[in-house]
Amino acid sequence: MQATTLQEMGWLHDCVVSSVVYEPIDQDTPSLSLHVECPGDLGYPPWEGKKLHIVASGLAMLKLVGWGVCGPDSINSVRAGVSAEARESTTEARRHATSFPSVEFTVALNSGAYIECICEHVRCEVKS
Repeated sequence: MQATTLQEMGWLHDCVVSSVVYEPIDQDTPSLSLHVECPGDLGYPPWEGKKLHIVASGLAMLKLVGWGVCGPDSINSVRAGVSAEARESTTEARRHATSFPSVEFTVALNSGAYIECICEHVRCEVKS
């Protein structure tokens, strides 16, 4: 797996999400895994027509709002940062000197579902 940037993750628009997995203990740190299938006309040649496994590791905060959808869902956008509400949820921990990693992002799906994440690293593996 290679480290990926939030700028690269911006290319995930229109990718079909085949699974979202929260792993509370993954190598001693919580992680979130996304398996996505990229369209052939993605616009980012390294990922066009490929299946990706994306892992956000060292999770400090994860918020997932999902909707029951019949059929596949796809990514509408990926942006840096989390909502004010998500940030506010970390206030108490920050008051007690808990440090939070600097990687923050939100993934919005076309169904209206979304994922907000504060983590240490984001890595991507190109499957095929």
